[in-house]
Amino acid sequence: MVCSAFYTVIVFQTLIRCGPAAFFTFIWNWVDLLILGLIYTLAYAIHERDASMVSVLAVFAQYGNNRFLDFQAVFHKDFIVSLVEGFVGAAAFLKLIFVLRFNPFSKTFMKSVDIAKSDVVGYTVMTALYLIGFSLSGMMILGRNMEGYHSFDRSLLSLLFFLLGEPNFPSLVAANRFMGPIFFLMVMVVTQYIILNFFIAMIRDGLDMARSMEFGKKDATMRYMLDTIKLYLGIGSNRQINVQPS
Repeated sequence: MVCSAFYTVIVFQTLIRCGPAAFFTFIWNWVDLLILGLIYTLAYAIHERDASMVSVLAVFAQYGNNRFLDFQAVFHKDFIVSLVEGFVGAAAFLKLIFVLRFNPFSKTFMKSVDIAKSDVVGYTVMTALYLIGFSLSGMMILGRNMEGYHSFDRSLLSLLFFLLGEPNFPSLVAANRFMGPIFFLMVMVVTQYIILNFFIAMIRDGLDMARSMEFGKKDATMRYMLDTIKLYLGIGSNRQINVQPS
């Protein structure tokens, strides 16, 4: 928590120094905010998991083996902790790319993200709305017969597994023979064949543009060096070197 508090202070110092307008227009500052949100979410999830464990142990201390101990809430919250830890690691790795921006590949990747950021932000909002809609639909269709769709948060978590390629089709069919396959097909088509492919296409377009810009800079630099050599050798003219590369 000490490191999290220190990181929070650094982010807010950056916000005060740059101002809100400049801070929120730089996409890597959004990554910092995402990491902070995930860190505090992880702290809250750990607290809830430990509180559930303490509650179960209190029941055991009071009644002993005479009462059934329900660890389901503990296991569910422990799973959420593991999931949030994974997201924290992924976000930290993304931040590491920015730290290693002196590397040519990292520089090209960051330029690609910067080019595609407007499309990615809008598409992320649309994706969130899709996931919320499917979560509510799954909760209404499968919530009575399937544990993974009993509540909105569990339904949303199950949809994230769709994105990761683990749809658990047999359980959907067992929960609802008619609507289960339909729900499966709709979610798979939207998440796997539309959302992911569009997102990859936007990043790929940004990568192609970044590579084109980088190649243009290198080409201009090579032409400038060649013209300079020609000038010193007396086979060129001053008019050849009129603009230096940036």
